Amino acid sequence: MTSKQISLNSSKFQSLLDTYENDPLMRALVALVGGIPVFGSFASALDAALIAQWENSKAQRFKILLQELNSGQRFLTEKLIQDEPFIFAFTSITKAAINTRKKEKIALFARLLRNACIEKRHGSDEFEEYLSILDDLSYRELRILLILKKFEEDFQLQIKILDSLEQSKQSKESWKLFQNAVSSECDIPSEQLIPILMRISRTGLCEVEPDYIIVSNEKNIVNMGDAYTTPRLTDFLTWLQSETEEN
Repeated sequence: MTSKQISLNSSKFQSLLDTYENDPLMRALVALVGGIPVFGSFASALDAALIAQWENSKAQRFKILLQELNSGQRFLTEKLIQDEPFIFAFTSITKAAINTRKKEKIALFARLLRNACIEKRHGSDEFEEYLSILDDLSYRELRILLILKKFEEDFQLQIKILDSLEQSKQSKESWKLFQNAVSSECDIPSEQLIPILMRISRTGLCEVEPDYIIVSNEKNIVNMGDAYTTPRLTDFLTWLQSETEEN
C-alpha cells in the first residue's frame, strides 16, 4: 500500500456526512477531503489495527476542524466553496489540521481560514505564508510568543539600545521575570529559552540577540540575551483572532 485516501465509505466519514445531512455546504467540505492523501509509503509497514487507529485519530481532528468552521459567523457560501482558491486553502488547512495533535491549534487553523475568507484574502500570498508559519510552530512556541508580547506591553521588555546602567539593570530583571513565566507556563528551563527563541525567530515573528559566555577557546554557550517581537507578529495574530477578540 503506497498511498491511502480518506474513504467516505468508512464509518467515521459517513458519520460526518450524516452529521451535516441538512447542511449541503458542510457536506461538500467533507466530500472534498475525500481526495486528501492520509498515508505515505510508510503505511505498508503498519498493521491493520494501527492503520484503523490512525484513521480514527485523523477523522476526529477533521471533525474538530469542521465544528470550528461551522461555529460563529457563517461565512461559507455555495459560491465560495466552488472557488478554486478556497478549495486550495481548505485542503491545505485540512492537511495541516489532521496532522496536529493539539485541539487548540486546530482551532487556530480554522480561525485562519475563516478570517482569510471573510476578508477575501484566502488566495493571497499572506495566507499561504501565515499557514506555513502556523504549521511550523508548535503550540508551545506560540504560547512563548504571546508571553513575550505581553511582557513587552506590560513591562516594556523590549531591549534594543540601552542608554544607562539603570536601564540595563531593569531589562535584566524584566528578562528574568519573562524566563520565569515561560518556565512556569510552558515547562521550559531558562537555559533553553534563547535557543528556542532563535528557532522561532526564523519565522520573522520575533528577533533575538543572544549573549554568549566563553567556556573554552573552542566553545561558546548562550548565557542570556534579548528578544523582542516584530510587527509581523501583530499582523499574524490578527489573522488568528476569534470573533470575541475582534469585537
